Amino acid sequence: MQMLAPETWEMAESVPPLPSSLERFHSIVQNAVEGIFQSTPEGRYLLVNPALAKMYGYTSTAELLQCVRDISVHVYVDPAARREYQRLMAERSEVHGLEYEVRRKDGSVIWVSEHARAVRNAQGDVLYYEGFIQDITRRKHAEAALHEAKNAAEAANAAKSQFLAVVSHELRTPMNGVIGMASLLENTPLSAEQRDYLRTICDCGDALLRVIDDILDMAKAEAGRIELEEIEFPLVPCVHGVLAVLRPIAERKGLLLVSEIGAEVPVVVRGDAVRLRQILMNLLGNAVKFTSAGHVRFHVSATACTDREARLHFAIHDTGVGIAEAALPRLFQPFSQADSSTTRRFGGTGLGLAITKRFVELMRGRITVESEPGGGSVFRFDVIVGTSGRGLPTGWP
Repeated sequence: MQMLAPETWEMAESVPPLPSSLERFHSIVQNAVEGIFQSTPEGRYLLVNPALAKMYGYTSTAELLQCVRDISVHVYVDPAARREYQRLMAERSEVHGLEYEVRRKDGSVIWVSEHARAVRNAQGDVLYYEGFIQDITRRKHAEAALHEAKNAAEAANAAKSQFLAVVSHELRTPMNGVIGMASLLENTPLSAEQRDYLRTICDCGDALLRVIDDILDMAKAEAGRIELEEIEFPLVPCVHGVLAVLRPIAERKGLLLVSEIGAEVPVVVRGDAVRLRQILMNLLGNAVKFTSAGHVRFHVSATACTDREARLHFAIHDTGVGIAEAALPRLFQPFSQADSSTTRRFGGTGLGLAITKRFVELMRGRITVESEPGGGSVFRFDVIVGTSGRGLPTGWP
C-alpha cells in the first residue's frame, strides 16, 4: 500500500467541499431541459421546474403554481386523458410515455409525453406523483402531416386504379367487337393481300387486348381486389397448354423449347389455374420474346409441404439478351423494363412481371431472377397448391 506524501494532503485539504445532496438535486431540477414536477394525487402541483413553467407558457415557476390549481381543469385539454393517467397510476403506480394535449397559459395547445410514478409511504398510501414531461408537439405535427400525405397518396392511387379499370373496360368492349368482326371477315372470300391485312388487324387487336388485360389486373392488384380461385385442375395439361401456344413462335425464331416435369409432380392440384397459366405465359413468353438464338428450357418439380399441400418449383432458363445487374431491383416494378430500348425493340407495357410477382405472392410463393447482359436469364418461382395425393403417372411426358 502506498502512502500519500504530506504535500498531497495539503492539496486535498484545499479542494472545495462537494455540494450536498439537496444542492445537487436542486441544481439538476433547475437546469433540466425537460419539465420536472411533483403533484398531489388530487391534481395540485407541489413542485415544478423552470423548464415546465416555460413549456406551459408561464414566466416563472411561482406563476405556474399560483395559476394552476387543478391539473385536470387547467392543464389537460381532454379529460379522458387525465382519467387514463389516474387509472394507470392506480393499477401500476407509474406511466410511461403517456401522450396528451396540454393547454398553455395563452390558450394555445401543445402535445406532451409524460413519464411519472407514484411515491408511497411505508403503509402503501400515495404521497405524491413525480416525473418528467417532454414537449413532443413538433413530432406530432410531423406525424399528422405524414399521415395526411399518406392518405392523399392512397386516395390518388385509388383514383388512378379506378380510372385505369374504367378506361380498360371501356376499351375492351369495342375491341372485342373489332376482333369479332375481323374473325367473321376471315370466313369471307378474300384475296391473299386482304387476308394478310386482316391477319395484321387480328394480331394487333389481340396484342391490344393483352395490354388492356394487364392494365386491368394491375389496377385490381393495387386496389387489393384480386381473389384466387380454389378449384382442382390437372397440372400437366395446364403447363403443356402454355407451351403449345408458344412453341410455334419459338420454332419460327429457330429456338429450341424444352420442358422437363419431375416425376414427383402431382397430377391434380387445387388452386387458381387461370392465374398460374398467366404466370407461366408471362415468364415463358418473355423468354421466347427476348431470345434470338439458342433455347428456352422450362423445368417444374415439387416438394411436399403437408399431407394436403405441395410446393411447386418452376424454373425458366433462356439464352436471350440478359439483364444488367443495375436493372434487376426494379424489374418487378410496374411499367419497368430493363431499359427504354427494350420497349422500342420488343414492345410491351412493362406490367407483366409486376403482375406475375403479385400473383406468385398471392399463391404464398416468391420469384427470383438471375441474369447478366448477353448471358441469358433464369427466372425461378414457387407456389403452394393443394393436392389430392396422386402422383404423376408413369410415362407422362
